[in-house]
Amino acid sequence: MNEVEPLKNVQISVPSGSHINQDVPLTCLYDLDHGESLYTVKWYLESEEFYRYIPKRFHPSKPLQPWGLMLIVEQVCNKLKLNIEIGRTQGDAPIRPHEQTGVYKCEVSADAPEFETDVVSAQMTVVAPKVNGVHAGFQQLSSYFTTKYK
Repeated sequence: MNEVEPLKNVQISVPSGSHINQDVPLTCLYDLDHGESLYTVKWYLESEEFYRYIPKRFHPSKPLQPWGLMLIVEQVCNKLKLNIEIGRTQGDAPIRPHEQTGVYKCEVSADAPEFETDVVSAQMTVVAPKVNGVHAGFQQLSSYFTTKYK
């Protein structure tokens, strides 16, 4: 007898590189066996969860970290696509590119009774573009500290 896999073919699409202040699409694809339903899709940067989608909740989408602004969340059939804004600030301080460089992970879980879960990942490097020979991130930091501590 063949065992049915509730969840299969989980794939991730993350650009390998991005510039600061650029919108970046993150896409997670998955197949659910006929009759199975989705429990959750979670996004992580390294070990920090920054977005959660639970379709059975009243408010199914939930950004968890302030550093990535969710501009568009698109859930169509077996695909969840996020657009995050690289370089969004936390309060007054600009975010440095290395804070958003790392391994992005998508974790997909099928619903009860199995709660089968699969995690896929991809590396993305974020860089600040050079302006007049200086990385823009350093100009932002310099401007921030000059303004903040005058």
